[in-house]
Amino acid sequence: MGYLADGRVDAAFGQQGTTVVPTSGIDWRIAAQGRDGTIVVAGARIVTRPAQAMAIALARFLPNGRLDRTFAGDGLLVTSARPHWAGAIELGIRPDGRIVIGTHGHAGERQGYRPPAHWDQIARVREAAGSIAVAERQGFALVQFRRNGALDRTFGSGGIAVSEVGYGVHGLALDGRGRIVAVGRTKSLLDFVVARYLPDGRRDRAFAATVISWTARWPRRRGRARGGSRAARCR
Repeated sequence: MGYLADGRVDAAFGQQGTTVVPTSGIDWRIAAQGRDGTIVVAGARIVTRPAQAMAIALARFLPNGRLDRTFAGDGLLVTSARPHWAGAIELGIRPDGRIVIGTHGHAGERQGYRPPAHWDQIARVREAAGSIAVAERQGFALVQFRRNGALDRTFGSGGIAVSEVGYGVHGLALDGRGRIVAVGRTKSLLDFVVARYLPDGRRDRAFAATVISWTARWPRRRGRARGGSRAARCR
C-alpha cells in the first residue's frame, strides 16, 4: 500500500492505494525504496527438493505501484534454488540501483564449483547463479544484482560472496563509501557477530569481525552467576 506523508492512503499508488501481484509459493519478507523512488520487495521461494532448498525472490515496483518491467523483463525475479540457503533475509539498495541481498549460505567456497544441473530445474530461473559455496558449515552470504536484475558478476565470485562468519545475515547497512556492514547470529544462535565488506564483496580486513555475547547477561541455571556482555574480535 502507498501512503502520503500525512498518513492518508495515496490513491495514485496502484489501484486506489494498493498493488496486488499474484505469486505462488513465495514468502515476501522485506522491502526497501531506492533513491529514484522505486520499491524493491524481496523474499524466498521454498521448494521441497533438494531438501531445505530456497531461492531468492525479488520484485521491483515503480513509484506509482506498477511493476517495473525494466527489471528482469517483467518486474519479477526468482533465482535458482540452493540447498541450505535461506532466500532473501535482508535487503539494501545502492545509490545506482544495484541490490544487495543478505542471507546465509555454505562457507568455505570452492572456486569453479558448479551445482548439479537438476538444481536449476527446481525454480523458474531468470539468471544463472554461477559458482556457489560448498562446505559443511554455513556463514554470511551476500548476493548483489545489477539494476536490470542480472547478477553483478563484479561482486564476490560471480555475484555471490560467502565468508565463514556467523550463521547468516540478519541485518545489513551500506555506508557512504559503498561498504556493507552485516550483522547476524553465531552458530549458537545466542550471540551476534558484526562484519564489514568492501564494495566488491571482499571482507574488509581493516575491520575485525566482532562477536557480541549476550548469554552472560541472563541468569544462569544451577547457581551460575550473572555477568555483563562481552565482545571478542576475530579475523
